[in-house]
Amino acid sequence: MNIRRGLACLIASAGFALGFAATASADIWTPIPSGTGAGISAIDQVSADTLIYGTTSGQILKNGVVKSTSPGYAINDVAMNPSGMTGLAAGTNGRLLISTNGGESWTVKSLTNSSYDQSSVCSNAATGGPAPKTYTPSGNLNAISWASATVAYVVADDEGVVLKTVDGGASFTDVSRKADNTCFVDSGSDILTDVKAVPGSDIVWLLTSNFGTRHISTNGLASTAIRRAESSVNCFGMRPRLGLDLLSPNRAFVTDRCSGTLALGFTQDGGNTFDISQSYVAGNGDDLHGLNDVAVAGGSALAVGNAGVILVDNDGRTAYFQRAGGANARNDWLSVDKLDADHAAVGGLGGALLTTSQATTTQATTPPGTSRPEAPAPPPEAVPVMPSQPQTTVTPVPSGGPALRPISRFRPRFGVRARRGHGNPLGLLSIIRGFSGVPEGGRVEVRCVRDCNWRMSFTMRRTGARKRTSLVLKPPRRLTTRTLIDIRVSSTGLLGRFNRYKFHRTAGIVLPYRITSGCLTTAAPAQPVACP
Repeated sequence: MNIRRGLACLIASAGFALGFAATASADIWTPIPSGTGAGISAIDQVSADTLIYGTTSGQILKNGVVKSTSPGYAINDVAMNPSGMTGLAAGTNGRLLISTNGGESWTVKSLTNSSYDQSSVCSNAATGGPAPKTYTPSGNLNAISWASATVAYVVADDEGVVLKTVDGGASFTDVSRKADNTCFVDSGSDILTDVKAVPGSDIVWLLTSNFGTRHISTNGLASTAIRRAESSVNCFGMRPRLGLDLLSPNRAFVTDRCSGTLALGFTQDGGNTFDISQSYVAGNGDDLHGLNDVAVAGGSALAVGNAGVILVDNDGRTAYFQRAGGANARNDWLSVDKLDADHAAVGGLGGALLTTSQATTTQATTPPGTSRPEAPAPPPEAVPVMPSQPQTTVTPVPSGGPALRPISRFRPRFGVRARRGHGNPLGLLSIIRGFSGVPEGGRVEVRCVRDCNWRMSFTMRRTGARKRTSLVLKPPRRLTTRTLIDIRVSSTGLLGRFNRYKFHRTAGIVLPYRITSGCLTTAAPAQPVACP
């Protein structure tokens, strides 16, 4: 996917003009001949009349013409630099291709000895002697992002590997793995699935397969990236994708490939917290069977997925189904890119390729042969979490007392299951992991905010050296998707971690997911701030 060039787009009076014939469509999407029958797995809308895209069979095409073939490989991402002349394509099994003539031809770029062959990959502390720079990434290359005409980043399946070029692709070096066996981006066993750089700056977002955990660098990975472990989606070990609003880099969308509404998250506070409680219009969560990609431009997002799903989201709160018509109404869409707020391209299975000049359109469309869409749902009730939402600045831990462990080591997990013989009741089982991270005298509080149907608050204190503690709450009636609960973990009043959970129904089971979190301090006991 590209970064926005900021150039004026030439718009034909009849719609989006490409340099080859288009077929008329009754909806906002126009089918375009792609020149391939393979799945279009990556796409870059370079300009109003230029599309460059890669396929699951290793092809790279420009406006319907094959420009490169890599049999036995698949193209996971393709991105041209701001000038549109230099491009990179990320493939499976360490395959990186480069074009220096606007995508007319492509050559394989060698990554030999671009990283450190660490004896203990991404150790928590420097170990052993200096690692030799003899490692060649061989895992899948997953994503590319240009920060300028000459600077770009590539992420891979190989643990701790983030490749960077500062000379327009002439050379690459790993800026994450270090010679002392540590890493500036330590994702553990989780795969880095996406990367987005903010053009004209050193800000880089990196996404992992662990519920969309973010690693954010503000200096081009000259030091350890900040880890934001708050879940951005609630899918297990899949392939989350990141869409960053370059007009307002505090706003971002994340998608993933699980079914249901937990596969789309939104942040407007720089990635500190994510909201996974979208409202859906002209469809619902049961229609989501995995979202494969997302793109953001002009403040608006497009997310695409299986079974014909194309979502327009202009505010991070409401997603509108905008399916294509005819034979494309149920196609699986694999990739999306946006040139600006209105112009976008979508690629899918069977070489299906769509374009639009109405990418922010939110009125529901009814493709032929489908039922009339349901009326828009009312906006969700606003429930303020605290007088102030978490901010992007990090408040230091007050001196004189211990801090909680990072959230990656302290993650409340829930399951809600039906019990026979009690009408409709559900038992809420909360297993709190890493409870030993709360010092002596620390406590856990569970409080009902709305529609919990129990009249109690629950407090549990840590005593001794207990490593694992569980609590069971049995409300007298069924939890609903309106239910909200708060969990607060306190460390003798010095620092507390606050989480709020909402509930989601899927396959007859009510499951909670975190909608906001933050840390509380004695200086601001009612205002959660970003956790250190």
